[in-house]
Amino acid sequence: MSQLRRFLCPRLPTDKSPIELDQDEAHHALKVLRLGDGATVYATDGLGQGVMSVLNIIRKGDSTRVYLRADGKTDVEAPGAILPIRLEVSILKGDAMDWVIEKAVELGVQSLAPLHCDFTVVQIQKKGADKFQERWQTIADQSLKQCERLTGLKVLPPQPIREYFSKPVQGTTFWLKERSPDAKPLEKLLQKTAAPTGLLVGPEGGFSPDEIAMLSRTPGVVAASLGPLVLRAETAAIASTSVAASILRTDL
Repeated sequence: MSQLRRFLCPRLPTDKSPIELDQDEAHHALKVLRLGDGATVYATDGLGQGVMSVLNIIRKGDSTRVYLRADGKTDVEAPGAILPIRLEVSILKGDAMDWVIEKAVELGVQSLAPLHCDFTVVQIQKKGADKFQERWQTIADQSLKQCERLTGLKVLPPQPIREYFSKPVQGTTFWLKERSPDAKPLEKLLQKTAAPTGLLVGPEGGFSPDEIAMLSRTPGVVAASLGPLVLRAETAAIASTSVAASILRTDL
């Protein structure tokens, strides 16, 4: 199954009810992968289900439409593949944000909240928050297929950190603090905390004094440490996620 080409569909096809691929997925099948009619592929709805399928290409004049028809039993997401982890991360510049999203999918993160902080370098207002969200969701969806995950990672709309934490925190958010003597190790805190779990990572320049004051008085936000060394933001995001995933999976 690992060698099968995977496609994300709006719903799962059946043997009697094929599903048409959207324009992007159809282009990928025909122009990038150069698959032919009758090719065996794998379809997933991104909602926790997947099924072996057959590619059906229908050409009429200048129009080409690509369908998938189920050719096997429906699979469901394996227990423990998706974990109740929210990665709450300041929007990172360059390829760092793309990399964090990709790895978060591979590690089983459930959702990702991109936050705009006082020291965030990326200015999303120029292109619009919806454009960034759309691009990041596309990266997450492509990563889903690569790691054979059946449930998609949900990328939330980018928003200011103060707006995000103005609403009640679900479960506990662990705020990754550097060189903080009052912060206990993340792994120890996680062993005593019920899911869902949020992991908060700040921007490259850290949080501003006003943000630190806000976070310190927000119910449900707990300071946590990843060790004595200063980590890059993208390193902290993946390191904390790896620790959380390891501990949460031991309880399954």
